[in-house]
Amino acid sequence: MKKSLIICIVIVLLIVLGDTILQRYVNNKFYNITEKLNEIGDNYENHEENLRNIHELNEILNSSYQIMACYLEHNELEKVKTQLIIMEAAAKVDDFDVIYEETSRTKYIIEHINEKQSLKIDNIF
Repeated sequence: MKKSLIICIVIVLLIVLGDTILQRYVNNKFYNITEKLNEIGDNYENHEENLRNIHELNEILNSSYQIMACYLEHNELEKVKTQLIIMEAAAKVDDFDVIYEETSRTKYIIEHINEKQSLKIDNIF
């Protein structure tokens, strides 16, 4: 009885520890993406800088996609990826209004994902 209780406690602690590590990793990546989105939002009329920042956003997301897919729902990641594709297309044709709108939408989606995935009592039950 005592042995199985200790095993259960260890398993629960490992799950909480793994969740905390993955959550920090995802939050860090989303923080980097949000910072780039803020740069785009501040200078959304600068064509060259927008393309460079959007390309960097795609690199950040692609480099961590596999790890984040283990932790997040795939459709949530696809929403962010779709927004980045829309932003890139708008930047190529210099549609500054769409870039600004999609930047705001992408920030909202990322905030929603962070809130949804955070380790809170409300989200556990």
